[in-house]
Amino acid sequence: MGEIQVESSCTDLNREKEKITDEVITALKETGISAKVESSNGSEEIIIYSLKKSSLSDYMPILQNFGFSLDSEFSYSLKIDQLEIFGRRYFISCCGNVKDLNSSRESVKDVLESVLEKKSRNTKLNSLSVSANLNPKEIGILQAIITYEDQLLAEQTVEAIEGALIKYPLIAKDFVLYFFTKFDPKIKKRETSLAKITEDICKKIKEVQDISDDKILNVFNDILEALVRTNFFVIENPFFEKALALKVDVRNLLIHLKGVQPRIETFVYHNDLVGTHLRRRSVSRGGLRWSDRELDYRDEIKSLM
Repeated sequence: MGEIQVESSCTDLNREKEKITDEVITALKETGISAKVESSNGSEEIIIYSLKKSSLSDYMPILQNFGFSLDSEFSYSLKIDQLEIFGRRYFISCCGNVKDLNSSRESVKDVLESVLEKKSRNTKLNSLSVSANLNPKEIGILQAIITYEDQLLAEQTVEAIEGALIKYPLIAKDFVLYFFTKFDPKIKKRETSLAKITEDICKKIKEVQDISDDKILNVFNDILEALVRTNFFVIENPFFEKALALKVDVRNLLIHLKGVQPRIETFVYHNDLVGTHLRRRSVSRGGLRWSDRELDYRDEIKSLM
């Protein structure tokens, strides 16, 4: 695969210039970066526009986490409205059971731009924008609960939990649907809907053949059922400006846990920071403590409870 510079080709430049809409220009002026996800002659293409010159390696790790394979790529630069715009066009192929992006094009664009703008993490979970049509906030919810589940059970890892959700995108999508149905204040008659979603989730998990994935997905489902409150619907820009808070009734998770456990746990998640508060009673003392035990800070905090 070669990197083709097309600055000298007027025909190519004019063709690319026509694709740079007012929306792209506005986004570049506001954030310095913009993206397009489109189909041309049966080929899926991703175009990334930036005000900074980039190399192939700058974007490849991001695109790979979407599950794309790169067929070819070329770059160019041009000037519009006194802006020097650097463009990179990627010709990609979808992997797995996904043949095209017809049903997920907007979600892929939103997640890609969110990662490029440093609002979302660059993680393999972003492939769920392709396979499950999830947007950045929905993937963020899954990432937060994955991080909590990783702390809850020592034998599970973030990579293993992510892998299970990626392997079963329809279950991942149902998990997100359950969260929104349970906590979105706009939803009425939520109990009936939650019962139906839970039934669908349990039915799909029963079809999982791998015992490790089965446990991961069942624990994830139990965490969702144990959630009693969240600030997700009352804050703007969760995960990168404001932290997400999840209040968990740990008594509903004791089947998975050993030893003394708190009654209530408040888990806080941000792209750059995570933390938890444990309490055994309705009222408990509080405080802040920095932990350098990245793998088991929950156990450290529990020992102080």
